[in-house]
Amino acid sequence: MMSRPNLLFVFGDEQWASAMSCADNDDLCTPNLDKLAADGMRFTQAVCSQPLCVPSRTTLMTGVMPHTHGVTFNDLRAPNVEFNHGVREGHWPMMGRLLADAGYATGYFGKWHLPVDPANEDAHGFQQLDIGLDGEIPRNLAKFVQQTDGPFLAVAGFTNPHNICQWSRGANLPDVTLPQAPPPDVCPSLPANFGIPDDEPGWIREFQRRRAWNYVAPGYDEDQWRQYRWAYWRLCEELDRQIGNVMAVLRMYGLDENTLIVFSSDHGDGVGAHRWTQKQVFYEECVNVPLIVRPPGEMPPLETSRLTNAGLDILPTLLDYAGVPVPPGAQGHSLRPAIEQSEDSQPNYVVTETDFCGNGSRFGASGRMVRTEGFKYCVYDRLYEDDTPEQFFDLRNDPGEMHNLVREPGAFGPALEDHRCLLREWQEETDDPWRPT
Repeated sequence: MMSRPNLLFVFGDEQWASAMSCADNDDLCTPNLDKLAADGMRFTQAVCSQPLCVPSRTTLMTGVMPHTHGVTFNDLRAPNVEFNHGVREGHWPMMGRLLADAGYATGYFGKWHLPVDPANEDAHGFQQLDIGLDGEIPRNLAKFVQQTDGPFLAVAGFTNPHNICQWSRGANLPDVTLPQAPPPDVCPSLPANFGIPDDEPGWIREFQRRRAWNYVAPGYDEDQWRQYRWAYWRLCEELDRQIGNVMAVLRMYGLDENTLIVFSSDHGDGVGAHRWTQKQVFYEECVNVPLIVRPPGEMPPLETSRLTNAGLDILPTLLDYAGVPVPPGAQGHSLRPAIEQSEDSQPNYVVTETDFCGNGSRFGASGRMVRTEGFKYCVYDRLYEDDTPEQFFDLRNDPGEMHNLVREPGAFGPALEDHRCLLREWQEETDDPWRPT
């Protein structure tokens, strides 16, 4: 009988799914992620649970949506008491705890950004926890695997390409140095969907206005946008370089063949699409995240457009390969049947949430997104009387999301209503209390 595999979960911060050369992106080169994809399965239509760091990371660790675990914005203090009470009561046991209780050695390395005290091992379950810069992760991982006897779970949480947020404000980057951006005419071109879509919900630009100190892009000219894109791709390449160092650790200690490797990100980045930087909205660049699963052993390279909520499905997948039961209340499903091309109950839609916030406080506006194979439906709170708080995109014919069909759906009217119904159905099933104003 084959021994239980080691589990390695690697994730970046702010990486869009197309920010890899294996995704046919010629603006950057990511040989290590390309190699991982060539040895496993790449899910091209994976979405995050919420396009914001702390809520999404909490979902990755618990397998339940933000409205369920209660961490819906980037304040590590306000939701801490309620969330930790839920962890103690066993409502949403965390990844490290589940695997440690099953006999795995557990280690977490890199960026934490979770609403749990790192010292509270009883809650998070990671027996070794080294919070630090990206460059320290491979070295700390090597120490961990040297000291480990038996199967392990290692989580490598990288900061990049999140440093694009500091770069855009002209701040120092904490763990990487970029050269000065080259002249705009040799930087990547502007995206085809650089414009702002028709009938955009009011809260999108209102949020950008309220966060002007952080979302500096409204003042950019086209040359600055091109340099922003150049810097973002370079930070994605830096992440790829560090992932290569992590893979080298596995090979060095002979652990590569019996290790399940999962790569993803907590959310994406606007990268200039719709003149947007960073996250919190439902455009594809912000919610479509990379997801690569490389199981132990050998398999042919596979690629699938199967819909998946990466935040919900990664934990059940890790547990499945480890032979550990999925806890009651988990809202995702193992991707192992899809990877092994056995019977797979593919979902016909996925949902993402948002809760606009800044400076540790909510702005009083939220939203939900329903993504199906060919369409995307978004709804936000209404900002003003004649606002258009909904968006509906035909992704087959409008992949750049430039033409909002809500006001004049025409032949798409039935599909629009179907997506409204899917959202209501999902909210009832998951006890989601939010309703648009």
